[in-house]
Amino acid sequence: MLQYLSAAAIGGAAFASRAESADRFPLWEISLDRGKVFLLGHTPPRANDWKDSRVEALLRGCGHLWNETNHRTSTNIQDLMQKYGIARGRALESGLDAGQRARLAAAAKAVSVPVESLAPYRPWLAAQVLENALFSASPFNKRNADQVLVAEAQSLSVPVSSEFTTLTDTTRWLAGLSPTAETQYLLYIVDEVLMGQERGQRIYAGWDNGNAAPATAWMSRMARNYPQLYRAMDVQRNQLWVPRVQTMLNANRPSMIVVGFYHLVGPDSLPVQLTTHGFRVRQV
Repeated sequence: MLQYLSAAAIGGAAFASRAESADRFPLWEISLDRGKVFLLGHTPPRANDWKDSRVEALLRGCGHLWNETNHRTSTNIQDLMQKYGIARGRALESGLDAGQRARLAAAAKAVSVPVESLAPYRPWLAAQVLENALFSASPFNKRNADQVLVAEAQSLSVPVSSEFTTLTDTTRWLAGLSPTAETQYLLYIVDEVLMGQERGQRIYAGWDNGNAAPATAWMSRMARNYPQLYRAMDVQRNQLWVPRVQTMLNANRPSMIVVGFYHLVGPDSLPVQLTTHGFRVRQV
C-alpha cells in the first residue's frame, strides 16, 4: 500500500534474473475528450523482475510517468526517523492488547527482526521495518513494475512525478495518521507478514493473470478489520488522484500511472473513483 523505506534508509534495524511477464497484465485506459492516461498496479516484489512488453511499449509513447513514492530527500534519513518515527514516552506495545503483542512478536520472528528493536519506534515505523524485512528477503526481492518502469522512464528521459514528492512528504503523511489508524497500520502489516510469502505470492500471481478476486478479498478484510486505516490509506488517497488525472488528460501526450495494485480493487478503488467523476475507464 505504501512501502517506501529501503533497508538502507532505516539503518540500525536488523534485517535478515529472469523476467516475470504476463500475457495480459491488468491495464486500464482513462480518457476524456482526446486525452488519455494508462493505469496499472504493481505487486510487491516477486522471485523475478517484472516485465510486460505491452506496457513498456506504451511507456515509450508517454509524456509522463506517475507513481506513489520516490526516495528523494533534502534531509538526512536518520534525522527524519528521529523526528517522526521515535515514540517518546510511550512504548510501542503499550497500545496493543496481549493477543496483538503476541502476533507482533510472531511477525518479527518470521522476518528475523528482534522484536525488542522495534520498541523505540512509533507504530508506522515499526510497520515499515517489518514490511521491508519481508520484501527484501531473497528470493522474493526482485524489481517490481514500479521499479522497472521508473528506471525505464528515466532512461527514456520521460519525466517521473510522485504522489509523495519526497521521502520527507511520505514520512510526514505516515506520521500524521490518527493514533488509531497508525496502530491499525502496524496490525495490518503484522497480518501481511503472518500471511506468509506463499499465500502472498499466490495473490500476486493471480493479479498478474487477471484474477483480482484474492486481492479484492484481502482489501475487503482490511476495510472490515481496520476501517480508519482503510479510509486514510485507500479511500482518501484514491480520491486525491482524481484532480491529478484531470491535469494529465489535458496534456498533449498520454501519461502512465503505476500504483500499488490494492488501490485498483474494491468499491472505493481508483477506477471506481474516476468513473464516478465522469472519466471513461476501461480495462484494455
